[in-house]
Amino acid sequence: MKKDNMYAAVAEDFSNATDLADYLVNKDLPFREAHAVVGQVVLHCIQENKYLLDVKLEEFKEFSELIEEDIYHVLAPETVVNARDIAGGTAKNRVEEQLNQSSSRLADSKKWIEEFAEKVNVLTK
Repeated sequence: MKKDNMYAAVAEDFSNATDLADYLVNKDLPFREAHAVVGQVVLHCIQENKYLLDVKLEEFKEFSELIEEDIYHVLAPETVVNARDIAGGTAKNRVEEQLNQSSSRLADSKKWIEEFAEKVNVLTK
């Protein structure tokens, strides 16, 4: 894996916008309002040619006083990825689970193929 490439790819998009909405909802802002705030912030970013992690705290506060310094941790790629800690999610432990399951299935498939090949070889001799 090329960790730097993956980090750069997610640092330069708005895939963390949902996390900004979740952040605001967790501060008791109704989702409808949080969604509107995020839309305004993303539009601001597009107009200013920047991404959410580039927005200064003072700028964030123009859209909502609920946003505090901890927003940068919430929007960090590692935090965003690890926030999806559900079956099939992107959290590191969930990806490891998926890799282990896939490795196990692959090993089972290889074993079956080998056993089948042996049977075919016996039948064709």
